[in-house]
Amino acid sequence: MFICIYAGGMPFNGDTIPSGKSLGGSESAAYYMARELARLGHSVLMFTDSREPGRWDSVQYEWVGERSERFPMGERFHFVMNSPWDVLVIQRVPQGFSFPYNSKLNVWWLHDLALYRTAGLVTNSLINTDLVLTVSEFHKKQV
Repeated sequence: MFICIYAGGMPFNGDTIPSGKSLGGSESAAYYMARELARLGHSVLMFTDSREPGRWDSVQYEWVGERSERFPMGERFHFVMNSPWDVLVIQRVPQGFSFPYNSKLNVWWLHDLALYRTAGLVTNSLINTDLVLTVSEFHKKQV
């Protein structure tokens, strides 16, 4: 399968953890998930805020690109998502699926508690969201 993972937030690539640099929990989870999916034989592309792209552990890391009103997730990410993908995983971003990307399965991977102030952003994105992942049973019930 062709899998794209969007992990905005702290900049990182496939060298961050092996080189001993610290990384947040969400970003670390994305790193390890991408590595394991690639190990299982999937083609994995990871978009992050790191401007140092490259290939590590069979995962291709790319910079999201400049963000703007037209391209809130980053211009490079929006451009690549015009191509067909089997799975798109977006971490955290409430409005992440407000665009109809060219992917068969859209997975929103939550790491934060649900807040009333972001409900409108979430509601507008759910039409393009196929699956929501949470980090615990408590988190699932809270969402």
